[in-house]
Amino acid sequence: MAEFVEYRTEEMIPELELMEKIQLFDRQEVKNIIKKRKEFQYQIQRLAKTKEDYLRIVHYEMDILQLIRTRREKLGIFSNKSEIDYTIANRVNTLFKQTCLKFVKDYNLCKDYINFCQKMRFNASVGHTLDIMLRVHGQNYEGLWKFASQWEMKEGHSMENARKYLLHGLRFHPESKVLYAEAFRFELKYAQILRQKKHKAEENTSQAEAGGERAATPAATTNALDNVLEPESLLEVMGLLGNIGVAEEAARDEVMEGKLAMLMYDSAVKKVKEVGFIINLLSIAKEYDFTQHLQEKITHDLLNYFPNEELTWDTMARRELEGLSYSPLAIAPNAAISTKGSGSTPSTGVNILGAMSSDTPSTDNPAVLPQTPSKTTTAGSKKKPLKKRIRSCCLVYDAAVKKLDTEKMWRLYIECLLELLGNSSHGRSKENGAEGNTGKSGSMPTNFLPCFTKKLVIEAFRAAHKARKMTEKYYLMWVDMLQGDNSQNAALIALSSKAGTGKQKKGAKGAKGKGKAGASNAGGAGRARKKVALGQNKKVARILAGATERLPKSVELWMMRLRHHMCHGGIGAGTAANKGNKSTDTNGMDVDAPSASQATANGQTNKTPATELVFAQASSQLGDVADAVPIWKVMLHYTQAKGDTIRVESLFQDALKRGPAIALPFKPLYLEWLVLAKGIADARKVYDRISVQPPLCLELHTKMVQLEGMQPKVNLKHARKCFELACDQFGKSKTDVWMEYIKFEMHKGCPENITQIYQRAQETLDDLKSDSFVSEFNILKTFMGAALTPSNGGVNQMQNNSIIGGPTPMVLG
Repeated sequence: MAEFVEYRTEEMIPELELMEKIQLFDRQEVKNIIKKRKEFQYQIQRLAKTKEDYLRIVHYEMDILQLIRTRREKLGIFSNKSEIDYTIANRVNTLFKQTCLKFVKDYNLCKDYINFCQKMRFNASVGHTLDIMLRVHGQNYEGLWKFASQWEMKEGHSMENARKYLLHGLRFHPESKVLYAEAFRFELKYAQILRQKKHKAEENTSQAEAGGERAATPAATTNALDNVLEPESLLEVMGLLGNIGVAEEAARDEVMEGKLAMLMYDSAVKKVKEVGFIINLLSIAKEYDFTQHLQEKITHDLLNYFPNEELTWDTMARRELEGLSYSPLAIAPNAAISTKGSGSTPSTGVNILGAMSSDTPSTDNPAVLPQTPSKTTTAGSKKKPLKKRIRSCCLVYDAAVKKLDTEKMWRLYIECLLELLGNSSHGRSKENGAEGNTGKSGSMPTNFLPCFTKKLVIEAFRAAHKARKMTEKYYLMWVDMLQGDNSQNAALIALSSKAGTGKQKKGAKGAKGKGKAGASNAGGAGRARKKVALGQNKKVARILAGATERLPKSVELWMMRLRHHMCHGGIGAGTAANKGNKSTDTNGMDVDAPSASQATANGQTNKTPATELVFAQASSQLGDVADAVPIWKVMLHYTQAKGDTIRVESLFQDALKRGPAIALPFKPLYLEWLVLAKGIADARKVYDRISVQPPLCLELHTKMVQLEGMQPKVNLKHARKCFELACDQFGKSKTDVWMEYIKFEMHKGCPENITQIYQRAQETLDDLKSDSFVSEFNILKTFMGAALTPSNGGVNQMQNNSIIGGPTPMVLG
């Protein structure tokens, strides 16, 4: 073993001497490298070798290689790379290969080796390792076949080997969506390569004929265009797929038209019949401009196999938006759909996809589902204007939500419009992108009609609200949009006021009549905008009322509704409730105002402020849960800002009567407010009362200790009372209360009491907690640097100013 190690070490000497010669490393560093390499060589020469032994030397050599590259860039030394860098890289490659062969069942190890070979451009090693991995791990990892196919196509420049990997992978994984999608994409790309090669040959022929000379044969290159299959191979592959007996030229033409991709699609659909998978294949086919017939077939299958799937309708609507209209022969009877808000009121019929019958070929064979698809709008043909495409998209969605009135269908409808609105030319950020939308089929077109799209979004919100399929997320977006419009109106009001003032001053200088007229016009415009803003605020209030009725457990909606009434005041909720059952919304939206019985609950009258009524409804609907705490805090802050001390105390008392989730957070807040509003005496009285009322609250005692410590003169009697109550109520399971009590006696109290507190703690705490308490106490004693150990003789007498320690949550001062 020693001889072999010495032999390996001697092989490394030339590169080390060269590194020292060009001053990449000094002599001492070279010696350290030799010593380290010897240690690693001895480890891998042992009989009992582990994977870690090999990986240590591999990582060490890779670190040296990275250090050499860093020093070359820093020192500007770029000579002798083949003798140094490539030698080390080849050594790492050899060691890595040995490790993979020895531990071939380690999938991650082999994958790391392939990544290294790709980085170092060792393509031959990648191919050899992939073959080994596929034999060992091919049955367990379907993604490995996809990786091997992609590598052969991109780096190996062999389309035939890439196809073989995919077909072999499908034998091991006959229902793999990943491999079928990759094989489908591969056949389309292969057909595109053949088309490009044919187009290139035709161009060369035409140039040669135009120049009066024979076209020269293009020089051989090592790219994918010159490694496509010949007709014999094409016939072989098509025979494997069930299409034997096709002539060579006909086979080539059919392949260029996507015949192999069509066969692969048919095979995939037989094995995997899922709507998301078929939509994925459709999106892949859409990337190529010669797949019109294939897209028609996939679209037709999608409608036939999954007519009641939300993603099917979402895909068809998005294709309308992209200009890829699907025009079936059938016209569904009685399918007229209202397009209120989209700017059109068609009088003609609507087919099953929502497309207008005037836009589709007429037919005498109506049916519920299309029997054969007509031509899809191709990429090369002229697309309809964006506004018409958006309307067609909305028509399909309108038909979809009538057929499938589900929350998911409405979500897909709204998300599509929000994506379109976020993709407007004004640079609005895409905050409202679809989440987990597998039905998305292609990129969204640039929207040059943001106002028109925003109107459609609001109409979709309103329709979903009427259908009771809105979620919390979309209610919040809807209100944000309306409030944004309200903010713009407020800005216009301010500008109008300034303009009126300016015109009035100008009239005072010599054109008083005109100035007064201008001011009058500006004032009229301002009043009109104020009226619009008031109407918008009322509309937001009605929307939020309906939202909280639809989702009564949504904290965010109750919070937004409460804040809206706080900011804008508004009419009493009771008045709105009385009119709620009689009034109708002129915009077609339900007025989901609270009922009169809700408004007058608990003796509240119609004169009660809207904020109070909304808060009462929110607290009643949400119940005594932790999520409702922010609602109470917002109401408290609002009432404090108004200066209504009586109402603030009433809110605190109501909170304390609630369940533990509400009462516990507000107990310490109540004490703090009492100290600020009424003084420490009232706070002590309330503390004596609520400290013993369930639910017991440790934070209450902590807060009271802090408030006592803030007084100009600390009352030790009241402070000790807080600690005593905390220890009595929580001393059995909490060591902190005892430790804080001890620290208090050290800092502000009497050190003689520490012995008694220590003994009480040991008697009260559980066994495990008692051991923890003793450890904490010993640490405290060591930190303070004083003799605090309780004994028969008691504790040593100490002055308060001799104790050194930082403040703690329950320590005074």
